[in-house]
Amino acid sequence: MVARSWFVKTPRLVLLCSIYRLVLFATFFAYIFIPGFVQSDLLINVIVGAFSLVNGYFSVLIYEYASDAVATQGRAAQAYATTLLNIVFQGSAFLAVCCSTVFLLIVPVRVHD
Repeated sequence: MVARSWFVKTPRLVLLCSIYRLVLFATFFAYIFIPGFVQSDLLINVIVGAFSLVNGYFSVLIYEYASDAVATQGRAAQAYATTLLNIVFQGSAFLAVCCSTVFLLIVPVRVHD
């Protein structure tokens, strides 16, 4: 088994650290939609990079913790937990695409001069 992170050791910490993702998400939208918000190419690249890195990292940890949570119930329970997570992740990706499409239809696109 691969050693887990030194700073995210429990499922509860994954949940608490996900607040960091929400802060990055809110900062991204503030950068895009609030006039006068700090406009820096470096800032937006760091925000998007950190958000992407944290999302991938957390999804791996979530699979590990789900598998550990049902480890005493056998391999079938672990496979079932993994299948449920796959369905949830695929459903959320599909929902994100749908929301993005609706968002683009509702919100007018700004063109910068």
